[in-house]
Amino acid sequence: MRLFTLSVIALLAAPQAGTESRLNRELARVRAQITANVPADQQAPLVQRLDRAEVALKTGRVYHAVYLIEAAYEGASAFAFAASS
Repeated sequence: MRLFTLSVIALLAAPQAGTESRLNRELARVRAQITANVPADQQAPLVQRLDRAEVALKTGRVYHAVYLIEAAYEGASAFAFAASS
């Protein structure tokens, strides 16, 4: 029973197949949104987070990459919303 429980935990904790390609697409989309909507003098922190997320993704730290993408995603979305208002 213990082995079964550990197997289930390991299966659920492992990233799903295709996660990296989806995150790479999301990184590119957010980077394009930052370029399009965020003023040039305010882009640096968001782009730095995306750069660190890309490195984390390449080294297999998927959860860390998602954490780093979040701030850039939220910032880019906020600037896009403000620009559309």
